Amino acid sequence: MLKSTLVSILLTAFILLTACAGGLNKSNTAVNTPGNDVKPTVSQSPLNGNSGVKEQDITETNLEDVSNFDSGMFINLKSYEDQLTEENVSALSALEKNLAALVEHNNTDYNAGFVNEKLVDAMKYYYSEQFQYRFTAIESIEPNPMNDNLHITVTGQRLDTNTQTIEDVKMMYALGQNDPGDWVIYTID
Repeated sequence: MLKSTLVSILLTAFILLTACAGGLNKSNTAVNTPGNDVKPTVSQSPLNGNSGVKEQDITETNLEDVSNFDSGMFINLKSYEDQLTEENVSALSALEKNLAALVEHNNTDYNAGFVNEKLVDAMKYYYSEQFQYRFTAIESIEPNPMNDNLHITVTGQRLDTNTQTIEDVKMMYALGQNDPGDWVIYTID
């Protein structure tokens, strides 16, 4: 009796594992659309120390010819102002300056948006002459209940000119006000 019960349990577990793993043979190539939440893959990041490996919301896509890649800022930030309180609207300006600096390869403006020099060094991963960015949407704007920071998640694509690959990117900006009251970036994840 015990043996037949154990065999039934193992058979059921095997059937469930097989059913759950049915979609694992699909390609890793995906496009992040509102109905298709692309999940993270492993990528390099400075946030885990010494350029180790950390999960990022970046998925490689080769669905688009790299010669047709059009970098730029394609987000109408004014359309998101109604989601913020009056005193938080200027956070969008700080975000816009940083995104524009990434698109335009303006290292001075990129560095100026962070709360301190230590963070500038930690966030060098995102800024490189080899990267071209196209920002297309804001996925979410959420207040952090632990402090007065805002978490703004931006989506788009990044072309790596060294590898000739285009990746879907999802970058969460944590923005807060410094002592003088200016909105600055506390991290990008």
